[in-house]
Amino acid sequence: MSPNRKAELQRKLAMAPIPKPPAGLADRIKSEIPKHLLVDTEKERRRLSQAVYFNMRVAASILLLISSVYLALHVLSRSESRHEMAAPVAAKEKAAAQIAAAQPAASAPAPKPAAPQLAAAREQERQAAAPRERDEANDRVIVAEGKTEQLAAEPRRDAAAAGGAAPPATTAPTAVAQAAPPAPMPPPAAPAPAPEEYGYATVSKSSVVAEARAADLNLAPSTLFGVSLKSAVQQFAAPPSTPPRVQLDVEATTIDDRPTLRISIDTPERSHPAGGSNPPAAADARLEIAFNPETVASQRPLIGPIASSAPALPSSESVTALYGLELKPDLGRRDVIATVRLKYRDVSSGKQRVIERTIRVSDVRTWEHASRRTKGAILAEAVTSKQLPIDDIIARANAAGLSDVAAYAQQQKR
Repeated sequence: MSPNRKAELQRKLAMAPIPKPPAGLADRIKSEIPKHLLVDTEKERRRLSQAVYFNMRVAASILLLISSVYLALHVLSRSESRHEMAAPVAAKEKAAAQIAAAQPAASAPAPKPAAPQLAAAREQERQAAAPRERDEANDRVIVAEGKTEQLAAEPRRDAAAAGGAAPPATTAPTAVAQAAPPAPMPPPAAPAPAPEEYGYATVSKSSVVAEARAADLNLAPSTLFGVSLKSAVQQFAAPPSTPPRVQLDVEATTIDDRPTLRISIDTPERSHPAGGSNPPAAADARLEIAFNPETVASQRPLIGPIASSAPALPSSESVTALYGLELKPDLGRRDVIATVRLKYRDVSSGKQRVIERTIRVSDVRTWEHASRRTKGAILAEAVTSKQLPIDDIIARANAAGLSDVAAYAQQQKR
């Protein structure tokens, strides 16, 4: 292809018109989006609460199961140790009782043995009569003492009852064994101690597992269009009543010959469970504030910069913005000061809505004719920014019947 031919084709392509999409294509695409794709915060909140309920109950059941298994193993181990400790002692006592019952009682004292034999027999008798038993449950050693003297004294009492002389203290070990009475029966075993004696208490289901309950979710935003909803201005600029639909309220007034513009957005009330967050009344909100440069010399936001968009507008909510204005001289009454436009999508119907308010020079009210809402917002902002003396603010609030604003200013004065 020659250079001239190529240049000619490029010129023709550049002169061809560029196709444009039809007007309102974006709005039509948004309006055709199915309603079920919209975010239902109440449904999401309920589903999250159910999931938290289920997880908490599963965790509580596992904790109860582990506690029960540990308690059962602990009680079984204690019971087995007590049986193992008591079995050898009972067997020894039973064998001693059988031997003592099989041997006949001695009718006469045995001859006196030799001294070495007597000493050895006494030592054996003392060791046999004083066994040592270890009680593992109470961790102490029990020593049975004094049985040698009791066994030796028994034949002396028998001999005295028969009219004979009492045998000497150095009785032969065979005579002592023959005259020994049957071994006493062991005392009944003590009842099993309560769980508290072993250092643990009875565990009940109610004491281990408390009711699993998810905390209330709070999805309400703290700011709207970049404005804090917890400030004093928002408190005193609240509407007198909740509107039936989304409302854009715009008013201008002068205080000490300084024009001030108030822009308020109020949302209607939507039903929701007690303790839950307010569901959205509108979505995809956009706030456009256009000041006329031919009438406004300067303007500045009094409560911080205002954002132009908000993803959602919660129900039963109100937000107010204030602008300080400086107007040009020699203006006509019909001259436009500012145009405020609010665009949003209604959640219930899914349709786009537009609210527009125009403020002209004739709409600027004097301070005496300003609404109670505008006076409260401007005086509260003056307290926060200290633009006016506190005493002057208190006097203006009392004159306007705003006792709550006067009390707030008095509190800040302290």
